[in-house]
Amino acid sequence: MSNTTIQLIRGDYKAFNLTFTQNGVPLDLTDYVLMFTAKESTADDDDEAVILKDVEVTTNPELGIVLLELEAEDTDIEPGTYVYDFQLVDGDGKPTTVMMGTLEIAADVTRRVIEGELS
Repeated sequence: MSNTTIQLIRGDYKAFNLTFTQNGVPLDLTDYVLMFTAKESTADDDDEAVILKDVEVTTNPELGIVLLELEAEDTDIEPGTYVYDFQLVDGDGKPTTVMMGTLEIAADVTRRVIEGELS
């Protein structure tokens, strides 16, 4: 398990393309869920989290690859420092924390949104 600092700008999109292996072999993630939780403190209940994101592993789970996408709405939180973790939960409901650390949300400059596609 690694302890990593993630730095994001408030309101920005971020994708995490994660690959899980065991003894150098892709971990079969069939029936797994990847959970991402960010909170002000580890003592906070999950219902107090600033970001909660669960992803069912459905695309090529046998390759051990999962894509977690944080949308702009997910990261549109008060700038500051938070704690986070990624947990893999198997089909039997057994969680394993695979990464944790500090999430730093920086204030953005641009706060307006352009409707539709950018050209």
